[in-house]
Amino acid sequence: MKKHFISATRRSLFDIISLLNKDPSLFVKSPGKDFTRKRKLDFDTFIKFTLGMSGRSMNKEILDFFDFSIKAPSNSAYNQQRSKVLPRLLNSFFTSSHQG
Repeated sequence: MKKHFISATRRSLFDIISLLNKDPSLFVKSPGKDFTRKRKLDFDTFIKFTLGMSGRSMNKEILDFFDFSIKAPSNSAYNQQRSKVLPRLLNSFFTSSHQG
């Protein structure tokens, strides 16, 4: 039962992320500009990474999330992407009417 709950919760979370990813301009400071170029930390990856952080140093979080790849983004790249996002992005996870 615990495994089923975890799997269902994860699926619901990823469904919500997919919905948000359809129109990231609703959650950024400069719609039409922010998160429009191809980046290592696109909108979808940014959300998943941010929600998955567990309190370790940023370097450890990034290396773990990107499987210690030399192509992993830098701390600075994460901070630049984070500065583009409006606070209501995270609020939308808690107020989403999505039914999984």
